[in-house]
Amino acid sequence: MDSKSLVINAIEFSGPVRVPLWFTELNESDVIELQAKYVGGYKRTWDPFNGVSGFDEWGCYWSVPLSGEWRTMGVVTGHPMEDWSNLESYRFPKFKIVLNISKSSIDKDKYIVGSVPFTLFERMHFLRGFKNLLTDFYICPEKVSLLADYVLDVQLGLVKQWCEIGVDGLFFTDDWGSQQGLFVAPNVFRQIFKPRYKILFDTVHAYGVHAILHSDGKIHSIIGDFIDIGLDVINIPQPTSLFSLPFLSENFGGKICFLTNVDNQTTIYCSEDKIRLEAKEIIEYLGKFNGGLIAGWIDPCDTIALKVPLENIRIACNAFKEFGLYSKRF
Repeated sequence: MDSKSLVINAIEFSGPVRVPLWFTELNESDVIELQAKYVGGYKRTWDPFNGVSGFDEWGCYWSVPLSGEWRTMGVVTGHPMEDWSNLESYRFPKFKIVLNISKSSIDKDKYIVGSVPFTLFERMHFLRGFKNLLTDFYICPEKVSLLADYVLDVQLGLVKQWCEIGVDGLFFTDDWGSQQGLFVAPNVFRQIFKPRYKILFDTVHAYGVHAILHSDGKIHSIIGDFIDIGLDVINIPQPTSLFSLPFLSENFGGKICFLTNVDNQTTIYCSEDKIRLEAKEIIEYLGKFNGGLIAGWIDPCDTIALKVPLENIRIACNAFKEFGLYSKRF
């Protein structure tokens, strides 16, 4: 069974022979993440990997910590729509996706993924400002809905381009929670965002492509909503510090495929024995539904910001390889 079939079978609960791996940093991956430039918006000068502050393709200004400090991708400190009066004058970008490699050089035996980063909620608060947007939900919901539609329209254009390129999955990113819970009340999510996510996911599915979502935080109260609207894969980086494996398995196992590594806030810094044990338990709780688990993927910015030891990532990968042979486990 080739890599692409393994991943598809895991996502669709069709019985992969082993747990698929997504450890790009180790060159141990059944998945290829296509890298691309989004041309046609604002000129990008922001370069988080080299500690350079600047503008992204939407005209949002990112402030990145200086070299030698605790490195992250930075935070948005310049919001083009901080004043609602800019809504009409702001030029929403029309992007063209330009791949960093030729299509002919893509390994067709791997599961190919494109990305629509900073999806609806994140892009909206980058444009408007986080505190402003949280207040807007209650003070001016009509303007929020208009902004959401503008952002959705741009991101639908990216979805269609990626699908026409020929990807197998589309990776969305939207952090919805803190360590305690959602940033917004669940009813706000359901009224404003859930129907627009459905439009995104329905478009993805119309091309025969899977929808994958990364979301940090304690988001258990809306995982069921994502399942309702057809999300295929959810990436939860903190499966044991913010949730528990029995909880995830009992409530969502077999209904959505999980993409996860050992917990990136706790276990990834622990001893080899603890890393191996948690990898084994992740397989036993989340991968027992004739599939339902892809092992790995840590945000490249997190590996830098959180100072994740590469050797510990390798220990986790090897554990998923060892325990992830279904013929030996179940």
